[in-house]
Amino acid sequence: MACTPEQAREAYAPLIGELVWDAARKRVGEVMDHRWSLYRLRPPGGGVEWHAVPESIRSLNGSGK
Repeated sequence: MACTPEQAREAYAPLIGELVWDAARKRVGEVMDHRWSLYRLRPPGGGVEWHAVPESIRSLNGSGK
């Protein structure tokens, strides 16, 4: 059975250290942590971290949504 776009988005859970696209901020981030339904991202190579909601996170390699 096929899943809805919303279910597919929920199913994607990046790993710590993975590079992802934050659609809300329109920038690439490295996953540093995941707590309380938020991801902590930082620029690749270091910098100021920010929070991102799971709905805005996309895979850079095409395996997630």
